Amino acid sequence: MLSVLEVAGCAFVGFLYIAILATAVLAIITPFGSTEFLLVLAGLLALVIDHIVYWVVIQPVNKVWLKTRKLGPAGAAFFAAGRKALQGKTWAQLRKRWEYAHISRAVLAVAGLTAIATAVAL
Repeated sequence: MLSVLEVAGCAFVGFLYIAILATAVLAIITPFGSTEFLLVLAGLLALVIDHIVYWVVIQPVNKVWLKTRKLGPAGAAFFAAGRKALQGKTWAQLRKRWEYAHISRAVLAVAGLTAIATAVAL
């Protein structure tokens, strides 16, 4: 059974896909070369980098932490891929990597939101 935090995490990743798609649509309908366009583009770039940080930095740590948890066949296959790269790391090293990645995602999300909100307000 999934915990509330696992479900919330999956929902957040889904919302991020929607945010990236909506921002891309906003960039398409914003006049090219305008200040608003550049701000929307900056916001889109921040959201895309935010998503990349999740999959490249955070998800591998999650895979290591879930290695002892009993998962269904699909979950076991998903979380087994790429786990070996971090096997030699200590719990403290993994936690530090996980925490710093979340801080960087928060900064990217705030920067993206600020850029998009500013573009819409202009």
